Amino acid sequence: MRRALKRELDRLFAIRERQGAPLTRRDGASDEDLSGAEARCGVRFDEDFRDLYRFSNGGAYLDIWFAAITDQLRPFRFYSLPDLCQVLGWTTESGCIPGSDNGGVPRDPRIRPLDRHTLWVPFADYGNGDAILYFDADPTSEGTYGQIISFQGEPESIRWCARDLATFLRESNDLLSRHGARLLR
Repeated sequence: MRRALKRELDRLFAIRERQGAPLTRRDGASDEDLSGAEARCGVRFDEDFRDLYRFSNGGAYLDIWFAAITDQLRPFRFYSLPDLCQVLGWTTESGCIPGSDNGGVPRDPRIRPLDRHTLWVPFADYGNGDAILYFDADPTSEGTYGQIISFQGEPESIRWCARDLATFLRESNDLLSRHGARLLR
């Protein structure tokens, strides 16, 4: 595991412990589990994403592992690999609303349009799918493989979160550290 990722995972657990909401660490995924999920998704995960799942194969249902800003600050729970594969399977065609204005925010040039998102791998959600965090395995030429993006419904919008998982986790930890009490309500 890269030192930056390990540092942020340790920091995440320390933050949640201080907030009185310790996280449940599940048994990590095996390389066989990861290869099976990659085969089901049709995507090769980068090493940070694989290491996250080796560290813990998802979180307990009510545990808040991540925070991100969609249209507002949101807490996110962490999917297990079986949940990840199941949620990916829910989307077999575009749900894009023609003429959608991306929630009033210009579309980010690092992210493919919503109607071409077959290689976005969901790994966390808010409100049972009201907002979802994705590992982007199909960025535009301006993006990076493995960038983290979010999709939110009502208003439908896609937002770029971070260039990679370790950066996302650092920014998420900053948000959890500052706003954790509000997110726990």
